[in-house]
Amino acid sequence: MKTILITGGTGLIGSAFINANPRLSFIILSRQTPSFLKSNFHSQVTIINSLDEIQNDAEIDAAINLAGEPIAAKSWSDS
Repeated sequence: MKTILITGGTGLIGSAFINANPRLSFIILSRQTPSFLKSNFHSQVTIINSLDEIQNDAEIDAAINLAGEPIAAKSWSDS
């Protein structure tokens, strides 16, 4: 099974991507509490708070960075 490391996976795009791909395994790097987030995703999801939590022998096939400022968090311009 392919494993993807994803940051920002708890946002709108990341959540939709993860849940649309139940045949993939995901490691989500998040600042939120893992037990709170676990119910939002399929069973092939591991939630971590630090890269140090990844096992040394873990095979990660891809990394996706979706972390950043939410675009709806504030006005794009003064007007």
